[in-house]
Amino acid sequence: MPIDFVITWVDPADKSWQDEKSKYETISEADDKRDIRFRDWECLKYLFRGIEKNAPWVRKVFFITCGQQPAWLNIKHKKLVCLSHSDFIPEKYLPTFNSNAIQVNLHRIKALSEQFVLFDDDMFILNKIKPTDFFINKRICTSAVMRPFQPYGYSLKDNFSHLIQNNISIINKYFDKRQSMIKNISKWINVKYGKQMINNIFMLPWKHFSGFTDEHLPNSVRKSVIRKMWQLEKEAMDATSRSRFRNNYTNINHWLFSYWDMAAGYFYPRDINFGRYYEYGRDSGEIYDAIKCGRPKLVCLNDDGEGYDFNTEKKKTIRFFERLFPKRSSFEI
Repeated sequence: MPIDFVITWVDPADKSWQDEKSKYETISEADDKRDIRFRDWECLKYLFRGIEKNAPWVRKVFFITCGQQPAWLNIKHKKLVCLSHSDFIPEKYLPTFNSNAIQVNLHRIKALSEQFVLFDDDMFILNKIKPTDFFINKRICTSAVMRPFQPYGYSLKDNFSHLIQNNISIINKYFDKRQSMIKNISKWINVKYGKQMINNIFMLPWKHFSGFTDEHLPNSVRKSVIRKMWQLEKEAMDATSRSRFRNNYTNINHWLFSYWDMAAGYFYPRDINFGRYYEYGRDSGEIYDAIKCGRPKLVCLNDDGEGYDFNTEKKKTIRFFERLFPKRSSFEI
């Protein structure tokens, strides 16, 4: 079956977008309106260069914004489909500034294939990847490694996030962990997870899922799973869709769809080192080594807003990407 890519992006410098956003900002401390959720590292073109060079097999690339388009983007590219939120998200949920709300409505894109890979704009393809890195026999490929949900940093002002807990609660409503693991033991106890396989062995006695190792990487998703969640958990999906901004207490996110396929045994094990999640500040040196070497194949370069100068790191990141991808792609004008 064909595999599509989905990329979500926003241009925070757009004055009309800024004005629209300001109309819906509230005083609610639960809503995440931090600038780091929206600021642009100006590296999007390197994601497209990586796609063209390292994933030429992709059928279509769905580029989703609130109607914005980078000036350099070749919107006539035969593989590119540019969509605005209003093209598929019901009007009652718009406008939205919430990536979770966008993700839980992707099944409404009729032209999107059943199998697709979901990218944030901070995720990049550094080396050759194959369709079988994401799907095999219509099943997702992932590293199904469990870990306990660990809340921390409690205060009246900034309570711990419940978003992941919301996902897990839904999974435990429909699955018995021990039965799921026993039915698919070779997928849960698998050498591809390396030493992290021990996590699954130690957590086998517990009846309920307590958490998964969330891969901050391009995520394999099946449209039919999103549709199923709307059928089974309409209230949760609707609440997420109605949130104008991210809300860690009431929202669910796209990891729920992977959790479902893992709990159902509808997956194939993938090497735990297939990709890597980095945070600027904490991992800045490793970030530039990875871009320089083109390893690992996939990376997420996360902007947590602490411990570094944004403009300095942005310029340096662009410089290293230019060395890795010096030629413009056909996605660029």
